[in-house]
Amino acid sequence: MKDILKLLILIYLPDKIDWLGFERSKKNPYTYHHLIPLRNGGETTKNNGCILTLQGHKFFNELEQRNPEIAKELNDLFKKLNSTNLPPTEEYFKKVENILMKVKRK
Repeated sequence: MKDILKLLILIYLPDKIDWLGFERSKKNPYTYHHLIPLRNGGETTKNNGCILTLQGHKFFNELEQRNPEIAKELNDLFKKLNSTNLPPTEEYFKKVENILMKVKRK
């Protein structure tokens, strides 16, 4: 798992921010999030993963339980970012923000 996370970091150059906008620190390191969970046949690959911090990963897992439709929307955005092989842009983070605003409104 560490090797695939290192690969994602090399490709996407996260600059201390995960794909949800959470800041990396010693106490909040990067983790690998499976877009399609292992239990559902997902694999530990570049295309099936994204960079989340521990805090971001916990937030996302809770979101999957409370708002699966929002979590799916974010996972779809993560997949789209994977297809670019480029670091997230300001536009990407605005899309994340817009998706998360739906949660705040509920």
